[in-house]
Amino acid sequence: MAASYVESRIVVPFKPTFTDMSLAKTAIALFGEFNIQILRKVFSEMVYGNLPELEGSSENYPSLLNRVKEKILLVPTNLRHNVWEAVERVQEEVRKLMHDHRYVPGLDHTKFPF
Repeated sequence: MAASYVESRIVVPFKPTFTDMSLAKTAIALFGEFNIQILRKVFSEMVYGNLPELEGSSENYPSLLNRVKEKILLVPTNLRHNVWEAVERVQEEVRKLMHDHRYVPGLDHTKFPF
C-alpha cells in the first residue's frame, strides 16, 4: 500500500544533542577569537606534543598561545579532538560562505581575518 500524500510530506526535524550544540558553540567561539593557524599550533602541541613553526610570529605571540591554551584547557581531554574537528568544520563552512559570496557588490573580503 502506497503512502498517502499527507504521510509522504512528514518531515522529522533534526534535533541536535547537547554535545553537538556545545561543540558548535565552543568551536565558533574559538574560531572567531583566534586565527586558525594559532589554533592548529596549540591543538597540535596539546595532542601530539610538537610545535609547528608559524610564519610572521610577533612579540606578543607567546601570550597569545597562552590565552588559547587557557581556553582549550577548559575543555575535557577526551573532547578536545572533537572540538578541533568542529573548528575545522566551522573553517570549511566559512570558506564556502566566502566563496559563494565572493561577487557580492560592496563586500570587501580583505577585512575578514579568515
